[in-house]
Amino acid sequence: MSYTHRPVMLSEVLEYLDPSPGDVICDATCGGGGHSLDIARKIGESGVLIGIDLDPQALNAARQNLEGVPLSRDIGAGELRRYGRHLGGGWLPESKRDPV
Repeated sequence: MSYTHRPVMLSEVLEYLDPSPGDVICDATCGGGGHSLDIARKIGESGVLIGIDLDPQALNAARQNLEGVPLSRDIGAGELRRYGRHLGGGWLPESKRDPV
């Protein structure tokens, strides 16, 4: 069975987040990586993308969708709290944290 993910409100999400080169962004419900792919293209090689989802099938789809996009990324299964040490402890300054 293949995994299909169609991102909704993509332009609104990109407008709100306004991703720029070098940003660190966490997609805590990355699904198949639909939003993550466009975010990754905007943050570029100097950016860091953290993609999290509970569904292993979705994560495999996200990995495939992001293949070939040059950036630092960590796509993993589990809950957001697994990544708290990265998001709260150095990667992301307090002024840039915004729970969306």
